[in-house]
Amino acid sequence: MARKLLTILTVAALALAGVAAADELTIQSTDAFTARTLGVGSAKAVADGMTKADGDTIYLIGGLDRQDGKFETAAGLPDWQGWNSVDHTNDGIFAWNIRSGEYAMAGDYSMVCGTDVALPGGGTDFGYANSWHKILVFTYDVPDPSQIVELHLTGTMRVDTEQDYDYVYLQAKTAMGGQNFADHSTWDGPSRVYSLNHTVTLHPEDYVGNQAQIRFYFFSDVGWSDQDGLYDSNGPCWLDNLGVSLDGDLVDYEDFEDNVSDHWQEVMSPGVGDYAELYQDLQDLDPCRQNSSVQVAFVDNGVVVPGTGGSQCITWCYGPSGYIVNNSGGLLGPDSHIQNGIISPPLEWQTNCDAAQLIFGVYMHEPMTASSGGIMYEWYVRSVTTGDAADLEAAAWTNDTTVWYGPPVYANHPVDITTYLEPGRTHFQVQLRVWEAGWLFNVTGSDGTPHPYFDNVRVLTYPFAGPAMLYDPLFIAQDDFPDLGDFDFSNLAANSIRFDMARNISPAAALRNDPGDSLFVDVVPVRAGSNLPQLPEMVVRMKANPVFDAVRVLPAGFSQSGNIITGAVVGDSTYAASGLLVADRYNFDLPDTGFFYPGDVIHYYFEAWDNLAGDIGHTVLPGDTTGFASLTHDLHYPSDFICRGLPSLNAASPGSQPNILFWNDFANRGGENEWYYALKAAGLIEGVDYDIYYTNAPDAGEGNGLGGRATSALL
Repeated sequence: MARKLLTILTVAALALAGVAAADELTIQSTDAFTARTLGVGSAKAVADGMTKADGDTIYLIGGLDRQDGKFETAAGLPDWQGWNSVDHTNDGIFAWNIRSGEYAMAGDYSMVCGTDVALPGGGTDFGYANSWHKILVFTYDVPDPSQIVELHLTGTMRVDTEQDYDYVYLQAKTAMGGQNFADHSTWDGPSRVYSLNHTVTLHPEDYVGNQAQIRFYFFSDVGWSDQDGLYDSNGPCWLDNLGVSLDGDLVDYEDFEDNVSDHWQEVMSPGVGDYAELYQDLQDLDPCRQNSSVQVAFVDNGVVVPGTGGSQCITWCYGPSGYIVNNSGGLLGPDSHIQNGIISPPLEWQTNCDAAQLIFGVYMHEPMTASSGGIMYEWYVRSVTTGDAADLEAAAWTNDTTVWYGPPVYANHPVDITTYLEPGRTHFQVQLRVWEAGWLFNVTGSDGTPHPYFDNVRVLTYPFAGPAMLYDPLFIAQDDFPDLGDFDFSNLAANSIRFDMARNISPAAALRNDPGDSLFVDVVPVRAGSNLPQLPEMVVRMKANPVFDAVRVLPAGFSQSGNIITGAVVGDSTYAASGLLVADRYNFDLPDTGFFYPGDVIHYYFEAWDNLAGDIGHTVLPGDTTGFASLTHDLHYPSDFICRGLPSLNAASPGSQPNILFWNDFANRGGENEWYYALKAAGLIEGVDYDIYYTNAPDAGEGNGLGGRATSALL
């Protein structure tokens, strides 16, 4: 089949329109933001399926005539206003310990990395937390420090971590001095036992005084651990029967049966450093806005954190005295990454409110090129139900496991935090954090910037009329093509299309694209004392291509009138790969074969109900379903909730599809309406003259672009 195909690409750059200015501005836009997915968490979560009830909005931080979110006094002088800062690479928690019973690898005792961590729903469980840097060091005096020595390690180890994101390292001290260790071996992934058999050659310049040192180092990223309940590990690392030889002579053997370790000792990480500081008149590259008021920045000037020598700029030299955010590991050295947060004072929940929103001003500037520093930012919340604000210290931080960056602009970043707070909460806190996360996305350069700057933080609470619904564009339906990879016009039923999520659930090591089979959303009864009286539903309205009506099989409960098919799918509970129930998460699906075909267009929405002492609340997602019934390609319905079967075929024969494909690889982040208007003004009709392929969350790097779904035969 030969034909000409014109592919129109929208540039996957960041829009500058709609950004917010500094100080007391109320414009809210996500056009300027880019999100990156972490682990198997979510990307740029949106909670617009929420209905505000009548009642007062109460500001707990910020708002008119308040200084607590501006980091300054009424006179404009720097003032933390009760906020404090923390270096998350130095949490003060000792995690390596000798344990017995189920934790033992051999005999009765083993050396284990892990501790009892606070769980999101309350209580504790043994395992590991997010953002851990835990070090176990072996130290031994060498007989002659002027000579090279071969150190040989044997033993048994069990590793149980989130694959591809949390790691156990075996490292050896290097000649660089300071805190620097070189990686020798690395392990990650679900529970597995390894035999240790490693040799390291150490030179005189590698010794610390007259001591040889090797270490096990455990690192976890900011999401998916025992702490947030998304990965159940029972501890990331167990060690037993460790033998160390120097030049063939056994110098130490530890089976830990005496509950003592002579040469393997935990060393508290000194941390990358706490660089949070208040600055006035920070410079920027925003072409439209400037903020001369007090802001929080994390610049490494060699003074805020003594001992780093400062991080000087290469290209972007507008920060204080030309300094930038540290991207070289600070006091820990190049194997580590800044994770530095600012934490609000404890906030008391308002009993007449059901929902909460966090809004903060941020200046961004992260190019995310191979040479850039890979500095990003995050938000977090934590809450307790005990009535005692002091208990927040032991509560787990939670967020959408997403890191954010963008072009050099000031913007307001709004987040609905309702579903991240504990039901029945009495107190909570918010946190803004900077993290050098670029290494997760192969961005490991040193040409950094002074971003981010934080200012104008607001936290507001308000009543609510039903359950909260939260979705992530990666976990809802992605436009798709026939699963066959080609057309089979002799057997029309073989051309069916899967109704799958955008996200690729295949492990990175598998090197394949395997979209998740079901869609899911979070539904949370946020009104105090409410519950869900029934399962949520996904309501479907499909414009069916009559070419495939003879082979189409409708799902149970669906009906067809003309070319319109309608029906609803009841949601089901969702379980993690570990078998644990994911609280408040419901999944939905349509048949993989026999229903969805090229040329079909599906509009869908989710709805849920709650019951508060007989008061039935109702919520829909998206919040505005005005264009749901219109399937005439008038583009009045939210793009995230449209799923197209491609290409549009007007006959069961080759060459019967439009010869233009418009690939929207920027989603709804700016310019979408302008493109559609231009196509319409040119007299072109979707499904007749052109098709649309819409990439959900195009910045997430999930392989759900055109190349991840189509083949050349289908184009």
